[in-house]
Amino acid sequence: MTSKTIYHYGMYTDAGNELISDIVATAKRAGLKWRVVRHMLSAVAQDECYAEAIDTAVSEYVYEAMDYMNSDIYS
Repeated sequence: MTSKTIYHYGMYTDAGNELISDIVATAKRAGLKWRVVRHMLSAVAQDECYAEAIDTAVSEYVYEAMDYMNSDIYS
């Protein structure tokens, strides 16, 4: 059995952090731009259980995890 590492992204629950962790992993593999990832966070936030997915803190954690600091995030 393998253990999956779940990072803290500022979500209120472990399930929320796991969901965002999966989004980050998928976005990294696919090389997604920030605007696409931001849209994914907005879509997740439509579920009231994960409404904080569009909070600034969550966005900042995801942005950092995606390592967009050295890229043109808006392209």
